[in-house]
Parts: sequence; structure tokens; C-alpha cells
Amino acid sequence: MNAQGRKLLVTVLLFLVLTWIPVSLRVYTRRILLRKWGNDDSAMIVALHLFTVFCALQGTAAVYGTGQHRWEITDDDARIAYLCTYLCELFHVLANCTLKIALGIFYLRFAVHRWHIFIIQISSFWNYHPASENCLSKLATTSLTYALGAANAFADWMFGILPIFIIRALQFEPKTKVMVAAVLSFAAIGSTATLIRMKDVNSLANDNDWLFATSEFAIWSTVEPGIGITAASINQRAEKSPAQQRAKKQS
Repeated sequence: MNAQGRKLLVTVLLFLVLTWIPVSLRVYTRRILLRKWGNDDSAMIVALHLFTVFCALQGTAAVYGTGQHRWEITDDDARIAYLCTYLCELFHVLANCTLKIALGIFYLRFAVHRWHIFIIQISSFWNYHPASENCLSKLATTSLTYALGAANAFADWMFGILPIFIIRALQFEPKTKVMVAAVLSFAAIGSTATLIRMKDVNSLANDNDWLFATSEFAIWSTVEPGIGITAASINQRAEKSPAQQRAKKQS
């Protein structure tokens, strides 16, 4: 394993620790101390386990070849690394989606206006049917990844901005509004990793040395949900504040 592979493996282990500790504290606080277990807590547990499976696959891929040059590993090892990377993409999407569901349910505790909870469906997503049964071209792969990355970052920023409007409608003191909005928006910092990851999207089109070329992309794919899960669990400290109790009364 070379330096890139070790860097990926260290990142995986680091964010496993960084996610399990705050989520475990969240479970202890919500289940034992407050006895206020909610659907957002259940969703966060699911997100954590999906992320854990993702990390296991990402770590396995690092051991078998991700981050190494193609000529440095055997065909069998490369096949395992490719398979794990493929499965990583699936669990990366599932973990991110579940994380956003957990955040959305959490924000519902504070929402006082109907527009705070509106959902705008994009019907073209499920109405579009590609005519070709061939694999996507390199341009299509990178373009779609850029588009999905931008959409993901946009969603993260919306989760960061929405609490500002929610809190503004509540009868808080100005200082309290700023504090609570900042705490609720903290979970959106995962979008930073999303934006950084976009600089490595072109590596997905690398034919000759794909496992090595995409190692940075894999690292930031691990950081993105890891930061989100950690931050979303840390912001549960707001649960203890009098501000949330007043918000519940107003809603």
C-alpha cells in the first residue's frame, strides 16, 4: 500500500471514530437522559450504519488497490478494489440521503410555517427514460457527477439556510436567534467536502490508472457524509436549550 492508499485508509478510520462517538453520545442523551427519542434519531442511526458499511468497503478497496497504480497490483486485487468501489457508490448515496432525511425531520420540530416543509418534486427525474442501453460515455459520466455534486451541495446549503428563516419567525431575543440558527445550520458544513470533491470528478474518466487517479475522490467521498453525520449529532446539544422549548410552544 502506497501513500495514497494509506491516506484513504486513515481517513476512513478517522471518520468512523468521529461519527460513532457523537452519535453514541446523541443516543445516550436522547434515550437515557432526556427520554425523547424521535424519528430523526432513528434515521441518524440508519445513516450511521450505512456510513459504517461504506467505510468498511472503502477500507477494503484501499487495502486491495485504491490509491495504487494499476501495475502495482494483481488482477484479482484490482477486481476486488473495483467491486468495493462500486458498492461504495451505492452506500455513499444511501448514507447521504438518510442523513438529509434525519436533518429534515429534526428541522420539523422548529418549523412554524407551511412553506418550511414544502417539497418540490422534479418529475423529469422519473419521467426521463434513456433510449440507449449502452454504458454512458466519459463526458456523460463526469457531467452527471458534476451535476449531482452541485445538486448535493445545493441541498446541503438549503439545509444550512432554512433554519435562519425558521428561527426568524419565532419570538426569540436577537442573540438567541443567532445562536440557535448557527447551531442548526452546523450540519450543512458537509457541503464544503462536496465542493472540494468536485475538483477530482475528472479522475473518473481515467482509463489507464483508475484506482490511483480516483483516490482523492474516494477520500472526499468519505469526508462528506462523515462531517455531516458528526455535525448533525453535535447540534443535538440545542435540544437542551430553553430556546427549543419556546419554539415548540409557538409551533
